[in-house]
Amino acid sequence: MAAADPDGAGSYPGSYQLIDSGAQRRLERIDGVEVNRPCPAAHWEPRLAPARWARAGLIYNTSTGWSGAALLRLAPAVDTPGAWQLAGPGFSLQLRPRVGGQIGAFPEQLPHWEWLRRVAARAPRRLRVLNLFAHSG
Repeated sequence: MAAADPDGAGSYPGSYQLIDSGAQRRLERIDGVEVNRPCPAAHWEPRLAPARWARAGLIYNTSTGWSGAALLRLAPAVDTPGAWQLAGPGFSLQLRPRVGGQIGAFPEQLPHWEWLRRVAARAPRRLRVLNLFAHSG
């Protein structure tokens, strides 16, 4: 469990953990990949030292875009960052670093996806679901 989140509200076992946030950024661990990216709503001071944030495998900078050691692991070319999986109980989502610091999903929505998985498990037939949650961020 992260020191920045002692009650576990930002964690989802095995796939997502909010490590720290502040200074309009968030530091997350998403299926083993640490991501340092923008979070405009985080107007407080981060709890962890800047050196800890700098160790993230993926870092988004508004001037230079994505960088970090995980780019080499996720894709053969830095110009085309590759995908990785966000695994939840009974499902997975493909993530990919995007323009603006987005990754293609909102990991904080995992509890909602878990609810959807439970509903789908009770359905009389297999469901195909289109997630229309979006934003203009």
